[in-house]
Amino acid sequence: MEVKDFSLIPHLKKVGIIINVGTKYVTSLALLSSLRYLNIPIILIDCESNDGSYDYFTGLMSEHDFYLLKLPLKKHGYTLDYIFKNIKADHVYLIDSDVEILNDKIIKFIDEYINRDSVFGSGFIHNGEWLSNKNSIGFNYGYFVERMWIPFTSLKVSMIKEALAAGKSFININYFNDFSCSQLVSKVLILRHKIPALRKTKLSFLNMFKREINGHKPCYLVYDTGSCVYQYLKNKRQYDFVGIPAKFHEEYLLHYHGITRRKLNPDEKNSAILDDYNHVMSRLRDVYHVIIPDVEVSLR
Repeated sequence: MEVKDFSLIPHLKKVGIIINVGTKYVTSLALLSSLRYLNIPIILIDCESNDGSYDYFTGLMSEHDFYLLKLPLKKHGYTLDYIFKNIKADHVYLIDSDVEILNDKIIKFIDEYINRDSVFGSGFIHNGEWLSNKNSIGFNYGYFVERMWIPFTSLKVSMIKEALAAGKSFININYFNDFSCSQLVSKVLILRHKIPALRKTKLSFLNMFKREINGHKPCYLVYDTGSCVYQYLKNKRQYDFVGIPAKFHEEYLLHYHGITRRKLNPDEKNSAILDDYNHVMSRLRDVYHVIIPDVEVSLR
């Protein structure tokens, strides 16, 4: 069913949300696998796609039952903020457009915990870790802050709204931590890591000024999408997130990592490769019996 906005969708106990940005065939895997295994209403949101996505999904509604609406293209975190402020539901499954659900095992796991009073979410945990990518800002001195694994997670709407009302957001932020009471001073101090002669300078006296996270005091903190909401609900409100470490997700899901990012930025390196696209097309044909025109078989 096509709808203009969330107000036209009735209150739902559980609902899945998929956001599409110009990757209609990859998103089809997310949609069709969600319909197969979740057995709940699905809302597919199209954000200013220019590949005919909206008309394509309108056509799919002749065979499959789901809601379809449009939203402006914004940073992912802002779109998630808007969704949770406006949706009428008790529980939301966030399903990345580049995820394919393989079975119902993770869904049964989530169902076992999500209704408990203290639990604000369930799924997979993206554990905190030191940044080890040599091409990233913060290599060896930056820390990725623990969060729910955003590609597939179930969240309790009332508790997420509590975090949003407290001023938290799904938007990703970077926090400079050498002198935590001043981002300006911290940004200046972090420049030493860009100078080879100073890169190993510890400046241990700065530890007294740093924010502590998971027992560590990094110089640089990455709060990726959802981290601020997760940290507030877990540490400030003392609610629980019940999850499996994200590194084990392949038993339950396929994640065609970063396909939307590459669509928006062709130079994006941290994303799926051509073989992943070919696998997507094969899965659509062989598992979900989707007929794809020959002219569109390649998603290069």
